[in-house]
Amino acid sequence: MQVTMLHPDDGIGGYPGSADFFEASEQFIDGLNGEKRMSDQDPTRVQTILFDPKMFPPDKARKWLSEHDFAVTKEPDITEGSIRFRQKPPGAFQEGSFRTITLRPGIKAVIGRPKRDTSKPKRADRLTENSTMKLTIDGITVEIEDQAAQVVTKAIADRDAKIEDAADALKKSDAAAGELKSQIEKEKARADKAEEDRDSEKARADAAEDPKVVRERIDARLKLERQAAPILGEDQKLDGMSDDEIRAAVVVKTAKDPDAIKAKLDGADPAYVAARFDAAVDGYSTKEPARGSKYAAVIQDSRQGTGERTSEAARQQMIRDGYDAGRKPLN
Repeated sequence: MQVTMLHPDDGIGGYPGSADFFEASEQFIDGLNGEKRMSDQDPTRVQTILFDPKMFPPDKARKWLSEHDFAVTKEPDITEGSIRFRQKPPGAFQEGSFRTITLRPGIKAVIGRPKRDTSKPKRADRLTENSTMKLTIDGITVEIEDQAAQVVTKAIADRDAKIEDAADALKKSDAAAGELKSQIEKEKARADKAEEDRDSEKARADAAEDPKVVRERIDARLKLERQAAPILGEDQKLDGMSDDEIRAAVVVKTAKDPDAIKAKLDGADPAYVAARFDAAVDGYSTKEPARGSKYAAVIQDSRQGTGERTSEAARQQMIRDGYDAGRKPLN
């Protein structure tokens, strides 16, 4: 008798509980509408697996059994023509139900029908008692066969799992998009700040080139040198000094304790140095300039004249200084 198995490979294997297979020729019958329905026959079970020792030595037979979910006994029954691995005791089967089938070349199986458990109804009875069940899908309740309901329920669960995975992926994508948007906004802010700084620098550069601004700076510098020169003396060279350095030098020069003032001015705010400079100049201007000093006329002109006259006097003095410096011999 040719037996059709319900398992995909080599007759048996790749199916949970391969030892509990049943034969399609016995377990299914044609229904009224041509569909396959479970028969009332008890299923067959494997009692013993027999291997041809020429094709399957013991180690290879054990490997095949393990790969196909069969029990591997430590000591099989070995004869000249076969190696036998018992799966279930013979007494657990119905008397007269044993027969031998070929699973594949070199492998046979002794199968039989297990003794019935009288406390449970037969398979066909169970299917008859509970052949349908109610299933609710998206608010609609239908009544279908229980096996079909199990398939549909699993399909719905798989669908819901995929939807949940897609929702998680969407959340991660939204979070990544939010992070990217935040980075773009930061870069935009940096670019705007750089553009503002550039415009500010351009405005300052334009102002620096404005003739009016240049003239104001020259006048301010001349005024500062005119105020500082009488205090610092004729030997003090102001050309290489910044405005703040000149102011600090005047403050130190007029102080009673120059070293203490110098330490206090070190790192001081320019506004503080300017205030101390104004105070020093005001205090010094009340004193009479030394007779014969070439700055005496400048100071006198500053006291009596306007700012314009003072600026002109300082300019004339600078011209005279340059002239005299060119006429003096080098020692």
